[in-house]
Amino acid sequence: MYKKVLISLVLVFLLSFVTGCERGNIFSWTHKEGESDDVEVLIADAEASMQNGDYEKAKGYYEKVLEKDPTNSEALLGHANTTLKTSEFDFVEFITDAIEKEATGEDPLLPKSIDFNNLNKTVDQMIRDLEKIADGKADGVIQATDPEVNTNLSIAKIINAVMTILDSDGDGNVNEKGEDIIHVNEDFTVTIEEDLLSELGTEGTKKAMDQVKIAMVELVGGDRTREILEVGEEDLKINGVDYNNKKGAIDYADVVIKTKTGKSLLDEISENIDRLTETGGRDSLKGTYQKLESNL
Repeated sequence: MYKKVLISLVLVFLLSFVTGCERGNIFSWTHKEGESDDVEVLIADAEASMQNGDYEKAKGYYEKVLEKDPTNSEALLGHANTTLKTSEFDFVEFITDAIEKEATGEDPLLPKSIDFNNLNKTVDQMIRDLEKIADGKADGVIQATDPEVNTNLSIAKIINAVMTILDSDGDGNVNEKGEDIIHVNEDFTVTIEEDLLSELGTEGTKKAMDQVKIAMVELVGGDRTREILEVGEEDLKINGVDYNNKKGAIDYADVVIKTKTGKSLLDEISENIDRLTETGGRDSLKGTYQKLESNL
């Protein structure tokens, strides 16, 4: 059941950005597009460019707005949108492939044709934009509880967790074969090449453990990660970033549920994640972490 929900949310996430907000530019007759320094005019120009299918130009306008006002929630959402649209990653093909595979009962989230590195960079930027809105660090024009923002952020974090697991050496590049020791299979199980553990060495093992911790945070947040992996606060300070207070996909999904139903189903979501031992959930990550820890 959770797997079907996860698949549906991914499709919502992708479709909402592929078909996202494209309002017209009401100011187009009064100025030359992009020349104004006024934030509202630049946003209108960006929306007009979106409507015309010029996503690179729209992205540039949103970036101009964010240079002036890094907290502008409309620009942050627009920038996340155009980051996706200007990505070389073919999300339309991805969606089509996902729908076809879901119809036949196959697992659609990790088709072999995915350019993981491009997906990784795209989703990472989108998370940075959307987190500012959802964590209440933006201007509030788009509210922190906005369902679209939180749904997309939740799914982006799930995808980012998978990318983090795949990049087990933390070099920023995802290798489908050979070089990275941890793999996520098409059925979302997480496997570790135990025969290669001895080749990692102490430094390599620690890097892989850090990647597993970061992936866990992306899924369930800092507090739950410490509980599941039985680690302390210092263990979640990785490469100069403190992950202790970061929220995970589960937290942003709960915001959507609260907004739409008026109650929290966090415990039920957490229980479903607990059951994901065969689909790449917390237990498989915990098992991977323990195997790495035993290699030190």
